[in-house]
Amino acid sequence: MNNSCSVVKAYGKVLVYGGYSVLEGGTGLVVNVDKGTTTKASFSDETEIIVAHIKDKDKLRFAESAVKAARGFLKSDKELKIESRNDEEMNPGSKAGFGSSATSTVSIVASILNLHGVDVVSEEGRRTVFQLSKEAHTEAQGKIGSGFDISAACFGTQFFSKDKIEKAAWPDDWRAVFAFSGKSASTTEFVKRVFGFKEANPEEYSRIMDEYNKTGLEIKSLYEEYVKESNDENLKALMQSIGKSYKIRKNLGVKANVEIETDDDTELLSGIRREGAMVAALPGAGGGDSLFMVCEGEENMKKIKEHLRQKELKVFDNIRVVDKPYEVLA
Repeated sequence: MNNSCSVVKAYGKVLVYGGYSVLEGGTGLVVNVDKGTTTKASFSDETEIIVAHIKDKDKLRFAESAVKAARGFLKSDKELKIESRNDEEMNPGSKAGFGSSATSTVSIVASILNLHGVDVVSEEGRRTVFQLSKEAHTEAQGKIGSGFDISAACFGTQFFSKDKIEKAAWPDDWRAVFAFSGKSASTTEFVKRVFGFKEANPEEYSRIMDEYNKTGLEIKSLYEEYVKESNDENLKALMQSIGKSYKIRKNLGVKANVEIETDDDTELLSGIRREGAMVAALPGAGGGDSLFMVCEGEENMKKIKEHLRQKELKVFDNIRVVDKPYEVLA
């Protein structure tokens, strides 16, 4: 018997390292944040899609693509009412980079399938939601993307590559700090321009990406070693490798004439690290959206937040790193 309604929440993401690399088969660490998108699906007399944070119907393409994918899988033409709402932190007046298009897509697909009696929390169900959501999201985004954000929403915090997904632990003593960089960035536009550089300079692009992907695998190995044995030597090696990864990404931006990380950004991030951050970055594709910092302990976290506020940057006090695949609420 069908449910009268279905409610699913999918959680946002941060790609700690591996932006652009994951598009070429490289590895990246993607973690969930505890904010996301909640979608309610119910049967109706006519199909209606309501996305609370979107007023322009032309921007409903992700939601519409998700509904189409779910219906296609179910081979159902039943009329549906879809009501989707982001947590406030997902869109703090501008694009924050926590993956709201992915969480919207996943929560819509999962809620529709759940409404029709599909067990979406089983291993098979999650794989189905992932595949449908990835296809829908890629279609709506113009055939661009690796699917790491969809994967995080479906399976939780992980090491992601196109060929393999491996669960990842977040160290207990690490604290994450988030702030709005003051500018938004178009991931799709950045990727197009990087791929333009790839087309024009294939050999140079290949050399950069080979080093980038190799560094990503090195980070994964060092990270897993640190999680098993968290000593200063392991931490130093890990942070050096992460720093190298971001330098390679910045160089890729310079070569592609894309402001992945400007010199002003580098100066800002270096200042944050001097205040006690082990990692300070414009994560994912870079260019803007949210700043992501990692430190050890509450005191360092307070110090970093105070520094950010002195720089007149908006700090997100109530966002945490979690390991949360989507969940069925009703």
